[in-house]
Amino acid sequence: MTTMAQLMQRTYVTDPRVGGLESTEITTAEHTLGIALPVGYATWMETWGPGEFEHFVSLRAPEDLLRGGIDATSQLQGRGFFENHAANTGKDALVIASSHDGDQLLCLPRLPGRLFYVPRHENQVIECRNDLVSGLTTMIAKTDGILPPRPVFVPEQPNFERQFMVPRTPQRFERVCAALCERLAHDYLHEIQEDDYQAFHLYSRRFFGWVICHQDEDYVQVAIEGPAYQIDHLAPILNCLKATGLMDEPVPPTPTEQAEHARIVYVTHNYHYLVSGRYRDISLSREQPSASQKQLYAALMRDFSDRIVFNPCPVCDKQRRTPRARQCLNCGART
Repeated sequence: MTTMAQLMQRTYVTDPRVGGLESTEITTAEHTLGIALPVGYATWMETWGPGEFEHFVSLRAPEDLLRGGIDATSQLQGRGFFENHAANTGKDALVIASSHDGDQLLCLPRLPGRLFYVPRHENQVIECRNDLVSGLTTMIAKTDGILPPRPVFVPEQPNFERQFMVPRTPQRFERVCAALCERLAHDYLHEIQEDDYQAFHLYSRRFFGWVICHQDEDYVQVAIEGPAYQIDHLAPILNCLKATGLMDEPVPPTPTEQAEHARIVYVTHNYHYLVSGRYRDISLSREQPSASQKQLYAALMRDFSDRIVFNPCPVCDKQRRTPRARQCLNCGART
């Protein structure tokens, strides 16, 4: 049986500088909720905080749990769960973790001392020990088979993502992988080989991000992700992809596009919340964007324009730090 100490020792953390939470946040959550959170949860949160495990399972922070539980009755119905438990057992359920597929790892205050894994695509509920390692292992095992020898954890922070996709051609996947390994310094390499699927994960602390290259029956795709504030560190990766013929030089923006970019001066930490839908605005500051940042902002304007709130200063007409700020950071005027 894997312990939390063993799991954390072998886990690769993409950006260890992010750091964890204060222990008081966990104890306050337990006191307010009136329930002991899973064994190992406090250790994980105090060391690394919330984030994404194996690019698949999202671990929730104590503040998310304090926002209130969910009524998980509908998720538990039709799975044989209520044959052994009362119908109100699913109320006030806490979602400790959830997967991209909609699977949930629940803590039920009316059944303390246990965790319950509820897979979205299966009509069952799997009871786990009240141990975060047990819950994570169950979630990964039910989807991808087994927990890899060196799992990856991405701490919660604003990340950018760029993707490139081309039709599959002979040797392209192998060529891209070989070029990336040869030309890019990396700390960890993980390869996946299946019958009709190949994937290649390269992790680098040059920009605290990662590159994932995979191919299916029709396409080769490369995704680059990393902390949003390090988007300017992509030049070596982009140059490598250009050399393999995977991408072309971006088209320069038109004068109209340049004028639009000038209004979007810089996206700060709330970019993450914009994408996940937790807030209806993004933060802005005075900094001038780089060429790569302008491409990111163009995508934001295209995909999230209905959520972006501009807050220009009525005196100098420049953007203030946040959409609801009352004092301009450029000229100091108050409104």
